[in-house]
Amino acid sequence: MGGQSRNLSAVKVAGMRRFQEFRTDETLGVRQFQMALRKLRQFTTRLDGVKTELDVDGTIDQTSKNAGRLELVWDRPRVNGLKVMLLMDAGGSMISYSRLCNQLFTAVNKSNHFKDLKTFYFHNCIYDWLYHDPSCSQSDYTETEYVLRTYSPEYRVIIVGDASMAPHELMREGGVIDWDLYNKRPGIEWLKDIRKHFEYSVWLNPIPTKYWDWMEGNFTIRTIGGVFPMEELTVEGLERAIRKLKTKQSVGSALSVK
Repeated sequence: MGGQSRNLSAVKVAGMRRFQEFRTDETLGVRQFQMALRKLRQFTTRLDGVKTELDVDGTIDQTSKNAGRLELVWDRPRVNGLKVMLLMDAGGSMISYSRLCNQLFTAVNKSNHFKDLKTFYFHNCIYDWLYHDPSCSQSDYTETEYVLRTYSPEYRVIIVGDASMAPHELMREGGVIDWDLYNKRPGIEWLKDIRKHFEYSVWLNPIPTKYWDWMEGNFTIRTIGGVFPMEELTVEGLERAIRKLKTKQSVGSALSVK
């Protein structure tokens, strides 16, 4: 009751009206993920035949041109031909971002915009194996070479990971940190092969962009960001990534720092 508040708990302070613009760089929730993923619908194609689907945008535009008099515009329905592959880093440093990744996983699996959805897991970096569950069990995996040989380049590939690791894990033969495994090819070579085969691919990083330059894993973040278009896992970042899934982009011009 008077005086200075140390914890912003005084009556006058509690009643203060403070306003702040809503941010579009906040991390996502399931609903926000779903709304962003809906933009992938633009990759579907129109069927031939009768126009039976209401074109909302066309109706609004035509009604405006008619000085407000409603004119319905119809279009042919879309065929769901979009194929998506989700590759997720699991365990280790990614545990800190498990809630965020769970939200993405939930949103992707609830989406009905995909003709096909494939999900694989890896730990830190992709090597010879892609796993079928987050535990990355050595008894339940598919060889990365098989994935490259079997799945067509039309898949839109979304890789989720912090891209932060020891340089030898990315750059050296035998760099995998699991003592029971040995990768005969460096992880960076596998990543380049994936990028070359799946030209419509992006990397989503849960680490805020402002830390990419100076944190301990900055070398591997920058190196992987030179292979894949890399965006921060925020609303704006995901929307930019989805736009990049529309076009093929060359390796070496991928990293996006805002």
